[in-house]
Amino acid sequence: MMLALCDIEKFNRFRGILSVLGAFVILITAGSFHGTIGNLAPYFASYMRQYDANITNEDLGIVLAAGGMTQGVGSFIAGSVIIPWLGYRLSLMCGIICFCSSPLISYFTIGHSLSALTFSYGVMSAVVFNLIVLPSQLIPVSWFPNSKGKVMGVTSAGFGFSSAIFSPLQTAIINPDNIAPVAIIGSNSTARYFTDPRVLERIPISLLYLAAIYAALFGVGFLLCVEYTNTEGRVAKVTSKESRSQLVKARIVESGSYLYTTGLRNRDTYILAYSRYALLAVGGGLLAHWKGFSLRLSSDDQIISVIGGVNGVLSCVARILAGILIDRFMFNRLMPVVGILLTVVLAITVPVSQMSFYGFVALLWLGYFLAFIHFSTIPAQVMKLYDGKHCSAVLGFIGLSESFSYGTVGVLNTLVFSYTDSYLPYYISMSVISFSSVISTTMVRNVPIKNSSSSHSETTTICSTSEIIKKEVEPIGFVNKELGILEQAEKLRELVRDQGTITRRRSIAYIQKPLFPYADSIISTN
Repeated sequence: MMLALCDIEKFNRFRGILSVLGAFVILITAGSFHGTIGNLAPYFASYMRQYDANITNEDLGIVLAAGGMTQGVGSFIAGSVIIPWLGYRLSLMCGIICFCSSPLISYFTIGHSLSALTFSYGVMSAVVFNLIVLPSQLIPVSWFPNSKGKVMGVTSAGFGFSSAIFSPLQTAIINPDNIAPVAIIGSNSTARYFTDPRVLERIPISLLYLAAIYAALFGVGFLLCVEYTNTEGRVAKVTSKESRSQLVKARIVESGSYLYTTGLRNRDTYILAYSRYALLAVGGGLLAHWKGFSLRLSSDDQIISVIGGVNGVLSCVARILAGILIDRFMFNRLMPVVGILLTVVLAITVPVSQMSFYGFVALLWLGYFLAFIHFSTIPAQVMKLYDGKHCSAVLGFIGLSESFSYGTVGVLNTLVFSYTDSYLPYYISMSVISFSSVISTTMVRNVPIKNSSSSHSETTTICSTSEIIKKEVEPIGFVNKELGILEQAEKLRELVRDQGTITRRRSIAYIQKPLFPYADSIISTN
């Protein structure tokens, strides 16, 4: 028996690693919207100036801001309704299809108007972003429940690494000859745009290339990223349409109930939501304007694209490192340090840029290293505080703050660049917002939160979690908790084998926690 358990453990570990790799590839692809919109914005602005000479690089910041405002709403709907309704895999597939459609439709809208491009490239990409991200983060964790931080760090690192791959790739497609942008007469003397016909004609075509690349990478990632299941035993399936409908309804109600009775009644939910808001507002500002700012300091497009690639590498490394650190250090100790460093970096970036381009690049890289760590630490902290089964609902609610984050980016973009061409007010504002995250992250507690609506039995019992399962799966027996872990496992196996019960892992409730790693070698999963 011990040998069999060891073989199962080795297989699960290998399959889990493949699942993590698949999630990493998925998030590399999904991160291309946020990670490269700053790189694409000057190209889009240059192309659209053929039809509207008043469009500037800074105006393209609305694409990210408007898209991001819908992202928060999409996050809440995805976590609270769609994922409990469709499940992780089907939700992931729907998000992927919509995301790949975005550049295809943008091929037609880029020559129409800025508002049309904002919808097709900004809104369509961002609204389904968390429909891709949440399953991609939660599925691999099911294989490694004791290493949530590390898994979150590795998978979210794919999001950070995206710009390291796609920024140079986009520049290679659009501007392979490194044709320099030029200053336009009548515009700000430091604002540069691409006017060469060879560059401009490649900009819409690049969207078709990107759509094909996205589809190929998503396909590989989707095949690899699967949830933990057991290959032994029989699988219970709810076959009737009425039963499936009742089960879906039960899942949504259960998820909403947990969010209402536990998530929304705990202060840590709101503190984490504000922390996400503040840090993402800073990150959104960096994403939207890093290339526009860089082009004011240098006209070498390929060098700047390489700088953008390094942005992604550092963001990737930071997320992995943060995932490791969050498993060792408390959230309310780690994140305030990150916030303080980020505040200082933002405050001095513009003054340093006036003295040294290389100094600006160093601070830009450090800002990228710090600004996106929260994508690893906040989900990991949520999984530490709340019931893992309902994490998507809590994360979905926290994701609502993303709408306000990108709304703030849009407001800053309008207020600052309507009155001045300087980036100094913009960066000082982001520095103040970053400092507020120092205060909020210090207030987050580290004690797991109990479900206020749950009750636990003193007897280890196999039972169901919803009315529909109760009708189809009967309790099959009791196990004495005085037995050792392996003895309990063997006893449960005998009960299933002897009674021939078709059951599922969801039907296991109140089994002692140390037995969970062995549960799927005993009772099959659907």
